[in-house]
Amino acid sequence: MIASLLYYKKFCKSLTSIGFEFNPYDPCITNKIIDSKQMAICIQVDDCKLSHKSRKTMDGMIEWLKKKYEKIFEDGSGKRAISHGKIHKYLGMTLDYSTPG
Repeated sequence: MIASLLYYKKFCKSLTSIGFEFNPYDPCITNKIIDSKQMAICIQVDDCKLSHKSRKTMDGMIEWLKKKYEKIFEDGSGKRAISHGKIHKYLGMTLDYSTPG
């Protein structure tokens, strides 16, 4: 439990150092305006859901997260799973954004 809290604190510090602001009502959500559009990151332990209008901005943030937090071990474990598009499997849920509105 302590390790999870320490990881969360380090992760929050990393994101605030690049301009993200945490939601005062939900400490698992952080936002930043990039290119006049909001980027939101939802955090669940070491899983993240990122959203932004620009694919290029998303790819840049993903690369930053990989450099900062991805560790690949000899057995190949530790690699981040990344999905793009309208349908995602996340924390046992299927998130379907294929229907507008």
